[in-house]
Amino acid sequence: MTAGNFKGIAQWVPGRSGRMVQEEKSLLVDVVVWVAVVALWSLLWRVAGVAGAGPYTSLWYPPAALTLSLLIAGGWRALPLALAGPLVNISVQGLLGSAYVAQTHSLLDMVWEYGGPPVAHLIGYALAAYGIQRTSVADPDGRARGELSPATAIRFVGFSLAASALSAAAGAALSVRRTGNPWDTWGSLFLHWWGGDFIGVVTLTPVLLLAFSM
Repeated sequence: MTAGNFKGIAQWVPGRSGRMVQEEKSLLVDVVVWVAVVALWSLLWRVAGVAGAGPYTSLWYPPAALTLSLLIAGGWRALPLALAGPLVNISVQGLLGSAYVAQTHSLLDMVWEYGGPPVAHLIGYALAAYGIQRTSVADPDGRARGELSPATAIRFVGFSLAASALSAAAGAALSVRRTGNPWDTWGSLFLHWWGGDFIGVVTLTPVLLLAFSM
């Protein structure tokens, strides 16, 4: 083996080790972020329960703000992360509350039971986050003035209003279908959830976005 060969190996091994260390650190950071988001989602869900929200109202208020914040900050790439909170919490709660569900429900029923509410929750906020991002890019003047510009504030409130309405409508429809309640209960359920969603989003999302930026 020549000196040149040895030098090449000596340079390659530390570099590879460095990359492996960086990959391990990146994986650890990802795991920590996922656990932190799920834990924060759980905390906000419990806060909603303490506040007297209904069993599914708490799915939207106040965790809706966390969902919208994640999607605004991370875009479409944050969808799995935003889905993790409601999916894990609903699945754990459902499985702990009814251990026999796997034996008594079909696979389709299981998907509706545990996957339906998180997906319904995400619909409006994913579209709203996309709309906020797109309009911010298309408005360089507003973007230059920062998040406190009047145009940005109006866009945020408008998209939040529409997002909470869409998610509340989807969630209410899913709840009526799952529980077998009369469809004439959909209206009151929708209005109740919409109000809670909107209040949670407009009050907590700016705070969470500021925390993410730090």
